[in-house]
Amino acid sequence: MNNPTVLPDDHYTRDLNIVAGYYDDAARYLHLNTGQPMDECLTYVRDRMNPKAPTGFKNPKALILGKDINGDREPQVTSFMEFLKKVTTEKLLLSPSMAAYMPETEKISTHGQYIEEGVRNRNLVKAEMFEAQRNGDALTELIKKGEQNNLKINNNSYSGATVSAATILYYKSTHSSLTSTCRTATSYANAANEKFLMGNRHYYDAETTKSNLMSLITLTDLDLVKRACDTFGLVYPTSEDVVDCVRYSSELYWRGETHIDTIRTMAQNMKPVERAAIVYVNDMYHLHKLNPSFTVGFLIELSTTTDATDTISDAEFNSYDSDVTMLANFLMYDEVAGRPKDKLMEENPEIHDRVKATGQRTIQTLIKYQPLILAFWLTPNIPSSIHAFPSAYRKAAVISDTDSTMFTMQYWVEQCFGKVSFSSEATRVVFGIVFIISKMVSHILAIQSANMGVQENKLRMLQMKNEFYFAVLSMTTRSKHYYASQDAQEGLMFVEPKLEVKGVGLRDSKVPPMINKGAKELMNEIVATIKAEEKINLTEILVRVADIERSIIQSIQSGSYEYMTSGQVKAKESYKNPEQSAYTQYELWRDVFAPSFGDTKEPPYSVVKVSLTANNKTEIAAWCDRMENPLLKQRLQVWLLERRRTALSTLLIPASVVETAGIPKEIITGVDTRKIIFNTMGVYYLMLESLGIFMQDKRIARLLSDYY
Repeated sequence: MNNPTVLPDDHYTRDLNIVAGYYDDAARYLHLNTGQPMDECLTYVRDRMNPKAPTGFKNPKALILGKDINGDREPQVTSFMEFLKKVTTEKLLLSPSMAAYMPETEKISTHGQYIEEGVRNRNLVKAEMFEAQRNGDALTELIKKGEQNNLKINNNSYSGATVSAATILYYKSTHSSLTSTCRTATSYANAANEKFLMGNRHYYDAETTKSNLMSLITLTDLDLVKRACDTFGLVYPTSEDVVDCVRYSSELYWRGETHIDTIRTMAQNMKPVERAAIVYVNDMYHLHKLNPSFTVGFLIELSTTTDATDTISDAEFNSYDSDVTMLANFLMYDEVAGRPKDKLMEENPEIHDRVKATGQRTIQTLIKYQPLILAFWLTPNIPSSIHAFPSAYRKAAVISDTDSTMFTMQYWVEQCFGKVSFSSEATRVVFGIVFIISKMVSHILAIQSANMGVQENKLRMLQMKNEFYFAVLSMTTRSKHYYASQDAQEGLMFVEPKLEVKGVGLRDSKVPPMINKGAKELMNEIVATIKAEEKINLTEILVRVADIERSIIQSIQSGSYEYMTSGQVKAKESYKNPEQSAYTQYELWRDVFAPSFGDTKEPPYSVVKVSLTANNKTEIAAWCDRMENPLLKQRLQVWLLERRRTALSTLLIPASVVETAGIPKEIITGVDTRKIIFNTMGVYYLMLESLGIFMQDKRIARLLSDYY
């Protein structure tokens, strides 16, 4: 067995018989609520739901786009169940968007062949890129990075091309099928991680909750559950344990003691093994809650290395599942130190032998715990309610995108070591948990693929690989904005971690380079402090940021424009409506400011953008009153009056003027210094949000320099 956490491909079969599933779940629901025999409940449900009975199933009509003998689309009216029957009997591929395709045994898609080849080519080039990275060949790594990125763009552009009727690749259903398949896989992964790591289930209403409880009992192999519980001495949950498990998730969405009492009655009528299925299946959190010493012991055992060197051959080690060999290398990360296998064998063959021995030990550990794995993690159960998962409250999956999920294991490190720890032992536990999650998600995606009708030899094409490991990740309130310590990528543990910064707000090219440089230095310091398991000196950081703000104030008051953003006023004919464009700023400068501070050529020309505190008549009047030049004041008032302008929030000063003499004093008196600080220091304020300091608001009522 090269990986006891992988079921054979022929284990996965299609099951679209939703009516039979309803019969079983509804009958079990009646059985647990009434105490009547299961057979009688099943007969009652079948009689009541008989399509010929008044209360029976109503098979909804379905309008589908079929194809005639010439391949042309034509609308057809059928029923939903007939549609599913056709999909099943003709072995059609069915995407989550409900588009059905002929199987490859009938017709091979040239589109599919193109994408398959594109993905294969990119994977080859990426492997070469990582090989160059491991060997320290920076030039080859850079070249291969460009190659794989070009292949990625080519592959991704295919989906967009199929939407355009102007291309020969046009095929209307392709994009929705690809996107829905990808989003379904990601939602399954997110939901699985939430439940496994934090026991968080998407029980967003009472009926969904009860339906999932019935499904868990119906689909789970209860004999395997009993074997696992008895083998490892696991606690059989009580009825109140079941209720507590449900409340833990449902209270995020609804409260209702009537429904909870119903669930309590059901739990009281359940067999102990059924309660174990509900609480433990795909849920390490609740398994740990009732069996803390067991789960900690299991995780420690799974993530322990060995000193043995008399071990298996390279051929046997390489025959192991790739996730097992990756885990073995990760568990030995501090001694492997990012070296590829060939280099490791040359420099430290004894460490290479220990990696193999660790892989063998991992296999032995997995075999030992296989009853647990089969009973709780490789079951027919898949996460419920993924159709509504965007509305879920998350506790583990901290970041997610269309095709990715990022999850935290901080809770488990704390449970195993009593604190947030970055020790070698804690890091290995993290790797062990990631391994379990990877195999569980792989199993769920295989179920998804089988039900889509994917043929057996391509069942594993839909995968979510373990791509990055971030020892520290710091989130902000803005979507897709975070910074992190990137410690590993696709099986390669870095000797020196990299700082990963995501989101334009954390690396804004419009602000002065020294701001981004200082922010990056602070990010590195925060990450290093956390990794050292030391406390962050928040006051020191706040004063440090406030000092930068004070330096910006001094810079503006001196007439410097280093913190201003640049821009351009284009020629008049470049604007569709010049009277409502930046061109009016040329007229403003020519008519009002040029007589005092110097003229400029006609557009186009470069400018420096200056924010002003002149957002209404009162503020404009106050600015004019501060002007020492009465003629300038008069020209501005006349210009605004003639154009019926009651606000002037921005002034575009010709770059030739400020480069020569700086920002004129009369303009400085109207500069909105707080807005410039706010725009310039945005990266720092986002970073502070990750530390629990929230200062940003639309009115810019609070700046750190106001307090520190």
